[in-house]
Amino acid sequence: MWKRVGWISVPAQRPDWWSSHAAFPTVVSQSGNSIKLIVSARDVNQRSSAAVIDLAVNGEAVALLNVSDRPWLAPGLPGTFDEAGVNVTFCSTDDDGFVAWYHGWALRSGGGWWNSIGTAKGDLTSGLTRVSAAPTFDRSTEDPTSLGYPFWYDFPWGKCLLYCTYESYGIPSRNENYSYRVKCTPGLGLTRSSPLLPHLGVNQAQSRPTVVHVGNVYRMFLSVKGNRYHIACAESLDGIRWRWSADEWSLFPLGSGGEVNEVAYSYVFWQEDRLTMLYNGDGHGATGIGVAVWND
Repeated sequence: MWKRVGWISVPAQRPDWWSSHAAFPTVVSQSGNSIKLIVSARDVNQRSSAAVIDLAVNGEAVALLNVSDRPWLAPGLPGTFDEAGVNVTFCSTDDDGFVAWYHGWALRSGGGWWNSIGTAKGDLTSGLTRVSAAPTFDRSTEDPTSLGYPFWYDFPWGKCLLYCTYESYGIPSRNENYSYRVKCTPGLGLTRSSPLLPHLGVNQAQSRPTVVHVGNVYRMFLSVKGNRYHIACAESLDGIRWRWSADEWSLFPLGSGGEVNEVAYSYVFWQEDRLTMLYNGDGHGATGIGVAVWND
């Protein structure tokens, strides 16, 4: 089961452009006990930028080491797909350098928003620059309303971009029914697939997938929302056929501290030989970041 080892509140000492939130914690790099993260920080108008923080996770001691003084990626220009904000959910370093995949969002005049997926490149010193002002992966006949939460994983059969899209569209603030499902695009051609998992219940959102290999099993962690968010796990032997895992792999809100009602937006990774989860609590990242480790 998951053992909580620490909580990092939204940094009290932060620059003026960072008004609230530390959502979608995403590992940029790690060295020993030190972990560099990108998080989604909001300004006073609720527009989100990519901020960078450094954590030390040593056993059951968790500490904030550093906070960036400028955004690594800011909202796009007026009229673009990411004018209202950017949420980075995957980073990698390869022959092309440092690459980040994110979903941008734009507000609808009647309420709600649209998401599309973009790409940015850069380095660990100077930050990120958009590959294009247009989306890398956008709406289509198969996914007509929104695409978000990109995450790449290299399975034995090839690379796959996991993402989430509406199955039925609704505006949460109006209490409209909606559902959100995780899909996969096998290969660099971004060919779309059917949803990978059934709903755990009705009126449900599946979001922010991350995948790790544990033993001989691939495990996908997702934020699942019925009335409230919790973090659920799915498993697969081949990365193609998925089923929901036992509840011992899930994480539910603690009922106190920064996670009174919800936990969401997890990022699960290997920190040396420890399976580690970073996650948000109440308010979609408004209360900070939790850290948990898998305890067999």
